[in-house]
Amino acid sequence: MNILQQSIERLSTPVAEGTDAFYRANAQSYFDRTFSLSMDHLYRPLLEAVGARGRILDVGSGSGRDVKAFRALGYEAFGIEASPELAQLASSHVGPYFTVARVESFVTNERFDAIWACASLLHLPRAELYGTIRRLRGLLRPGGVFFATVQTGT
Repeated sequence: MNILQQSIERLSTPVAEGTDAFYRANAQSYFDRTFSLSMDHLYRPLLEAVGARGRILDVGSGSGRDVKAFRALGYEAFGIEASPELAQLASSHVGPYFTVARVESFVTNERFDAIWACASLLHLPRAELYGTIRRLRGLLRPGGVFFATVQTGT
């Protein structure tokens, strides 16, 4: 069990079902493709804004690559991941820092200095995006940093 306390509510939407099915069927190949990728060029701006130490929540942690990198740099990092298969792979390669949860329904009493959402919010239906970002923003300590990458197009 990790530090994060959450309540999980499985959402049943066509987007969620399709995303769940993809990661269930492709967890190992996704892990193999992403775990060793260097993301230093994206970490730098976030970590400069956070400072030397802090707590980071990785939303949609996938392979656990980013939690591993943040922890190696001295940050207290945790991940939430909707795919139980990916969360298990991440836990077995990084440590017990992952909670199986959907970002749309994740609840915790913990507060963070930064939220990292790298290529994860794109899985949300547009109608749920604003509310989810607003709830995530509520998990930040005053002055906290919210980092997200997005794609253009459909």
